[in-house]
Amino acid sequence: MVDKKVVYVDRWMTLEEVAQYLQVSKDSIYRMARKGEIPASKIGNLWRFKKKEINEWMRNNRNRGNEQVLG
Repeated sequence: MVDKKVVYVDRWMTLEEVAQYLQVSKDSIYRMARKGEIPASKIGNLWRFKKKEINEWMRNNRNRGNEQVLG
């Protein structure tokens, strides 16, 4: 019997993928990344995002009343 383990890999997402995932414009994600309002890493001139961190950020910011979460 072979013991198969499922390993979850939290791959890096592009700015475009995050915008599509959150259903907002790429400009909004870019602006928020520059301001440090969304968890992101910059590699050279490219922004990268971890899906797990984006999900945590959304959970932590979902009930902020009238405050705007997305740029």
